[in-house]
Amino acid sequence: MLEKGIFLTIRDFLMAPGKSAHIYLYRNRKKYVSPIIFLLVTSLIYSIVNKYFHVEESIMVDVQIDGFDDRAIKFTNQSMKWIQDNYGYANLIMSFFVAFFTWIIFRKGNLNYFEILSVLCYF
Repeated sequence: MLEKGIFLTIRDFLMAPGKSAHIYLYRNRKKYVSPIIFLLVTSLIYSIVNKYFHVEESIMVDVQIDGFDDRAIKFTNQSMKWIQDNYGYANLIMSFFVAFFTWIIFRKGNLNYFEILSVLCYF
């Protein structure tokens, strides 16, 4: 039953994430579900659980810093509220930047940008 697919991917990446990432990158990609499909399915599950059980509580506080322009503070507060309200989208957007800077830092390695991005979708 767990020879390939989403359940194998979830089990392997929960039990041995480093080993699973190594297997995905260097040995057998076919037994794991696609990183994009994995990201979409787990995001959907998270959204449903969060909607009905309110797992993630609000932790937003307004930023008040003396000496800063009121427009900058208002923009910062609005940005932080958007990130908190749209946490999944914010993480998705940030993952492109994290993958890019990881690729730059480890450019002597043998992984390309899209392989790094794929691994980030699992983690």
